Amino acid sequence: MDIAKEIKERVTKAASEGLSQIACGSVPKSSRTRSFSSQISDISHSTSVNSFNDFVQLSTHSSISAPVIPVIDQEKVVVKELLYCLIGVGGSYIVPVECTVDGIATIKFNISDKIQTSLRDILQEILPLAGYYYVVHKSVCVTSSTDSGLVMNAFSASLRSLINDYYLSLVQLESEYRERSLSLQKLLYFVRPTMHIFEILAGIAGQLDKYDDLNGANLLTFLYEKITSLTGDLNSQRIIIHLTKMTAAPYIEKLRLWMLKGVIIDSQDEFMVKDNEILHRDGADLNHYSAEYWEKRYILRRDKTPKFLEPLSDCILRTGKYLNVIRQCVDHTNACDNELIFSPDNLTTLTHFVQNAYKVASETLLKVLVKDNDLMGHLLSIKKYLLLEAGDFINQFMDASDRELAKNVDKILPMKLDNLLGLTLRVASTKFDEYKDDLHCQLFPFELVKQMEKIHLAGCTYDDYWHGDKINLTGLECFSFRYDVKWPISLILNHYAIIQYQMLFRQLFYCKHVERQLCKLWKDNNNTKKFSPETAELYRSAFILRQRMMSAIQNIEYYMMIEVIEPAWLEFVAKIGKVSDVDDVLLIHQDFLEVCLHNCMLKSPDLLRSVVKLCNICLNFCKFMQRAQLYFIDAELTSMVQSDDSNDSDSDAEPLSHMQQSESSLAPTETFSERIKRFDLEFTFQLIGLMKKINDSAFDTHSSKLVNLVHRINFNSFYKQQLEQISCTNDIKISL
Repeated sequence: MDIAKEIKERVTKAASEGLSQIACGSVPKSSRTRSFSSQISDISHSTSVNSFNDFVQLSTHSSISAPVIPVIDQEKVVVKELLYCLIGVGGSYIVPVECTVDGIATIKFNISDKIQTSLRDILQEILPLAGYYYVVHKSVCVTSSTDSGLVMNAFSASLRSLINDYYLSLVQLESEYRERSLSLQKLLYFVRPTMHIFEILAGIAGQLDKYDDLNGANLLTFLYEKITSLTGDLNSQRIIIHLTKMTAAPYIEKLRLWMLKGVIIDSQDEFMVKDNEILHRDGADLNHYSAEYWEKRYILRRDKTPKFLEPLSDCILRTGKYLNVIRQCVDHTNACDNELIFSPDNLTTLTHFVQNAYKVASETLLKVLVKDNDLMGHLLSIKKYLLLEAGDFINQFMDASDRELAKNVDKILPMKLDNLLGLTLRVASTKFDEYKDDLHCQLFPFELVKQMEKIHLAGCTYDDYWHGDKINLTGLECFSFRYDVKWPISLILNHYAIIQYQMLFRQLFYCKHVERQLCKLWKDNNNTKKFSPETAELYRSAFILRQRMMSAIQNIEYYMMIEVIEPAWLEFVAKIGKVSDVDDVLLIHQDFLEVCLHNCMLKSPDLLRSVVKLCNICLNFCKFMQRAQLYFIDAELTSMVQSDDSNDSDSDAEPLSHMQQSESSLAPTETFSERIKRFDLEFTFQLIGLMKKINDSAFDTHSSKLVNLVHRINFNSFYKQQLEQISCTNDIKISL
């Protein structure tokens, strides 16, 4: 039963028990109650606290001066004044005075000494109702402003509804008074049920006056906690439940629209979910927009979430986000019940509604992503291109683009790279990939180490990320593939995820380039078979060093691709098949990338610098050997033409002056053997330093995966012996 109706019925029943029916007489009923009812009408239609002007006027009176009346007539006068006091109109024998109790503004009453004691005692029991009414009515006036918010307005409306029922009961009592059948004792009996109700309402209304921030979600939380605190007092609890239900109606309607349509109508800024709509900027990247959309467009505001919705808050946020994505992709109507029934004392229905809405939205969006837009097809293409799974394609592209990427990055024509990419895609095994046209070439304005630092730099915005200095950088140091994805796949493969894939690609691509250069050097070194035995002997140590470099680089590649990426990928695919919502997909995908980046040494700038430096030593060695080979070929041809064998015996002492100009770090009088020895020491020291850093990192992070790389490179303890030998001789110092 509606609590307002119950209040009305209880008061009406109490007023009618043991009393005669209201007689019509010669004067109409409306005329008999006009004065009192017109007073109530003025107060009930007022939205200002000024309806208590009579109270304020009399609040400064220090004494009560009223004529003496006979004892036999006192009760009639007192009852009449009391009825008016109960609607905020002061009298002559009962004078209201403003006061403050526990920080809440209310009123107390001074009763004339001319009233007999028995009547005064009964008045003392009834008059607190007027004080409660004062506090409640004042709260209604204050909270009725349109600036207070819909929730507060609903609270005010629910209080006003209860006050109107209170007015109705007083009108009925005033009618009894006019019929001369209302005594003070009967009045006390009639108002007791209402007094208990208004005592509770006044306690709540007083808190609103005491705390400025008690509105919206905070008000709903306060009412909800009030229900819990009244456990055991069923009558009081039912009143607050009714009040909470009416107050929460605007908030629950916003919740219903969000859960069924993904729509926020919140002009008063009261709802728990805020829409931070991101407008497209000129030249803004679609993937960048998509990531911002998912992470920042819709945010959950804990301070505007009622306590009874906190356990469901994340589910509520996700449901609306899912529906917004679905609406942009397909026509969709949420199939769960459209009616949302809210009962503060039993949240089972609300929980059931939220869970059903979430389930429908989650399943629909997963279907849109996985089946309708082929999420796994895009992820496989990413793996094929950015994680170098398509080996034939990568080799053919590197063959085609070697010369272009060897140039300074400022001299490279991006269009030429895209043309080479398009040609390679259509002749390799990737020609059957339906997403091959989403792959493009991209030149970063910084090297890989700088990219890592930007990624992990706190406060680095998307625009700041692309600022960089390309001076003295080759295309190989700046090159990466870019994979363009469309909405809604860009929710998963957003710009941040693509950047992480690009970091993995750049590391693998650079190692692949170093391996190719070492292989090319091996092929070119076959020409040494034509050299004289003395010259070919000089190459022996260089051949050994090249093979050690090849072994180290190949082991690094193998470790990253076979021991890290492939197992992580298989685990990722297995988890994707069991997901129930898009947030799980995002979490699992991010975990996959985090595992790959960490174990591929792309989360530690120090480790990455060591790997890059190791690769650079190998490339410098390859360049030196290519120049040395040309020099020895020229020397061999010269010796054949001149038939002069004397130069052969001095070949080891040849200063190689034309090569020294490009290797400023070497002494001008170094021989070929000395230079190879220096390369050997640099490479060995750098590799040993890398292994030591890997061991330290694995110890700090309690990760055993990186240690596998150390065991793979140093499988026969060769470098451990080298370190001991170098430490003993210590004839040439190379800083790590």
